[in-house]
Amino acid sequence: MDDNFSTIVNAVREGRRIYDNLRQAFVFLFSFHLPIIGLAVLPLLFGQPLIFLPIHIIFLELICDPSSVIGFEKEKARHNLMLEKPRSINEPLVNPGSWGKIFLQGGVILAVAFGLYYYFTLILGDRGLGNSLAFGSLVAGQVFLMIFSREWEQVKSNKTLLGINALNFIFLLLCFGLSSLRAVFHLSFLTLPQFAIMLFLPLLAMFITGLLVKVRRS
Repeated sequence: MDDNFSTIVNAVREGRRIYDNLRQAFVFLFSFHLPIIGLAVLPLLFGQPLIFLPIHIIFLELICDPSSVIGFEKEKARHNLMLEKPRSINEPLVNPGSWGKIFLQGGVILAVAFGLYYYFTLILGDRGLGNSLAFGSLVAGQVFLMIFSREWEQVKSNKTLLGINALNFIFLLLCFGLSSLRAVFHLSFLTLPQFAIMLFLPLLAMFITGLLVKVRRS
C-alpha cells in the first residue's frame, strides 16, 4: 500500500514466519503421532493387550495435541530465517528434511516409551507398571520435544506454549500423584526412582535429539 522498501522486507519476513510456524506445527504433530501409532501396534506383535485405553486417547488427541499446536501461531521467527534462500513454489509444506526430523524425533520418543514398556511388562512381568511408564514418558516426551526442538528465543518469548507445556506437565504430575486420577487413567503407583526414570529418559533423549537436529541444520 506504500512505496517504502522496508514494507516489502517486513511482509516477506512475516510470510516466512507464518509458513515456518505452520511447518513446525505439522512436524510436531507427526513427530508426536509416530510414537502413538508405534505404541498401539508394537504390543500386539508381542501378543500383549493394547497399552492405550479410550481415556488415554482422549487426553492425547483432544487435549495434548490441539492445545500444543495452537501455541505455534504466536511463535517468534527463527533468527536466521531471512538468510535462507527462497523456497521453490513446488516444495511441499513437509519437505524431505522435515520428514527426516519427524522420524528422528518421533522414533526417539517411541524408543524410550516402548523400551520402558518392554522392560517392565515383558521382562519384569508388571503390565500395569509398563503401561503407566509408557504413557507417562510419552506425555513427558511431548513436553520436552516442544522445548528442545525450538530455539531458546522462541521458547522463552512464546508465553502461550510455555503455559501449555506447564499445564501438561502439571497434569502429568497430578495423574500419578492423585489416587483419584490414577484410577481414572488406570495408572499404577510409581516409586520415586520409577517416576524419576519416566521423566529423565525423555528429557535426556529430547535434549540429545535437539542437539542432533541443530547440528544437522547447520
